[in-house]
Amino acid sequence: MATTAIASPTLGQTQSTRKPISWSNLVVGASMNLFQVTSLGQPMEVVKTHVAENRGDNLRTAIGKTWGRGGVRAFYQGLIPWAWIECSTKGSILFLASNEVEYYSKTVFGASPAIAGTLGGVAGGAAQSYLTMGMTTCMKTVEVTRPKNIQPGVRVPGTMEIFLGILRKEGIRGVNRGVNAVALRQISGWASRIGIARFAEGQIRTLQSKPADAKLSIWEKMAASTVGGVLSCWNQPFEVLRVEMQSLASGQDISSKPTMASAAKRIMATSGPLGFFRGVVPRIGVAAWATICMVGFGDIAKEYVGGIGDALVKLKYPYGGFLDGIHMWSPHMRSGSTRVMGPAVTVKMVEASNTTAPKPARHFADCNKPNGIMYIQQPKGLYSACWGGLMSTRAKHVGAGGVIVDGRVRDIAEHQEIEFPVFARETSILGSNTFTRASEIDVPLQFKDDLWINPGDILVGDREGVVVVPPKLMESVIGLCQERFDIDEKTFAALRNGDEMGPTIARLRR
Repeated sequence: MATTAIASPTLGQTQSTRKPISWSNLVVGASMNLFQVTSLGQPMEVVKTHVAENRGDNLRTAIGKTWGRGGVRAFYQGLIPWAWIECSTKGSILFLASNEVEYYSKTVFGASPAIAGTLGGVAGGAAQSYLTMGMTTCMKTVEVTRPKNIQPGVRVPGTMEIFLGILRKEGIRGVNRGVNAVALRQISGWASRIGIARFAEGQIRTLQSKPADAKLSIWEKMAASTVGGVLSCWNQPFEVLRVEMQSLASGQDISSKPTMASAAKRIMATSGPLGFFRGVVPRIGVAAWATICMVGFGDIAKEYVGGIGDALVKLKYPYGGFLDGIHMWSPHMRSGSTRVMGPAVTVKMVEASNTTAPKPARHFADCNKPNGIMYIQQPKGLYSACWGGLMSTRAKHVGAGGVIVDGRVRDIAEHQEIEFPVFARETSILGSNTFTRASEIDVPLQFKDDLWINPGDILVGDREGVVVVPPKLMESVIGLCQERFDIDEKTFAALRNGDEMGPTIARLRR
């Protein structure tokens, strides 16, 4: 499955060509969305929603009250499954819709890049809202705003219980309450975000004296997209309206059906005009963090995987994060342009004869997560496989990004037939049942010496091999990779010009 490096619809080329659909890049984008929301994105989203609903609270009060609802876990209210569903789908919907509209705007109507980007953003934002985000934003807001501090001994209903209750009472419209406000936010937000980002890219090229079709550096892309993301927050009134319509704060009934007009009147009456802009600061934080994740590290993973290891070596990370001895077996055997990237879901295997080791509550293949990369560590010296075609079929259905096995796999043809990315040390004809079994899920696993794979670490793999990146080093890795990329470009240019290797390396790669 060949891929073409496309970071996001906000970072397209200026030429009037349709961007090819790169399904593996959509998976990479979804993986980075998943990391973004699971790290800092959801906590900022929760605080933003709290301030938009409780418009008399400042940020410090909002953080304190959120902590009082359950400590650290309270900052991740609505993450599972609603935020995960949203982040796994909204990027692909945005790309597919905005790509087509932007292309035809340029080729059929002769629109400028900024205008075409704006129209693409309108289409993409509308598609996102009515296909998935109406429901997910509604349920996230319900989780953040519904009362949870009730009397001791009274059971707090779970998120799915609330969801099914709304569905029974009001049907599909009930779980999509506030979808029109979501649509206005997404349409206006993406229209301005993409349009402003396109304009910013043009200004950067002008300032740098670059031609219109010149490739921007990662830092330039991040700068343009950050400008677009921050300035697109002008539409915060739509966000406050959305929260007001979807809220289940104390005193509001699930079956209440506020309209945009009634919600706006309530906000004006209780908070005045400034109430429509409550929560804009954490929303700007969400936009900036999303840009760093999606544009910065996403581009690097898709275009410069080998450079990640070099960057980690400079940062003195053990073995440069390289998982030596593990190779790609599917969808191609150490060939092709497929790259995978996503947060690690770790599985510790033990020998089947080990009766004292823990046993997971369910089959480990069912523990895959959307866009996650399952890392399986098999006991050394076993000749049996611990992953096969049935497991890849299950993993693909779940939406997993791939599997990395520190051990053996089998059924290579079956993995390749469904184009599911599989990395492993070796193969085997033997199944796992009588030789090995899963023991623990999502535990730290030692690869070699000081090199560990922890749950949530970012795993990146291609035909060259696999590397693991701790989230805390991502920002430093981005900078070093961009620096190395720029040096390599200059080095290639010099060598193509006929310069000698030795002096060129000494001059450029000190």
